[in-house]
Amino acid sequence: MLSLTEHLWILDVRGASSIGELVEYLNLWDLLTNFSLQLEIEDVHIWRLSPSRQYSAKSAYEHLFQGSILFRPWVRIWKTWALGKCKFL
Repeated sequence: MLSLTEHLWILDVRGASSIGELVEYLNLWDLLTNFSLQLEIEDVHIWRLSPSRQYSAKSAYEHLFQGSILFRPWVRIWKTWALGKCKFL
C-alpha cells in the first residue's frame, strides 16, 4: 500500500526496451497519479472471462487455448489404422 501512496512503484520499473513500453509506462503513471485507496471499502475482484464473473480454473483453462487451431487428424497420428501382419497366440 505504501508503494501506491508514496509512488514508490515507479522505482521498481527499470529497463524499458522500446518506445511502446515507455508509452505504456507513462500512461500507467498518469492513471495512478490521482489514485487514492479507501481502506473502509473492501476490494471487489471481477473475472471477465466467465459469465458469472467469478474465477474458476475451468474458465482460465478454456481461455488459455482461445484462438488456437484444432487439429482433427490427431486420431491418425496416435492410432494405427494398418492391420497387423503377425498374429500372436
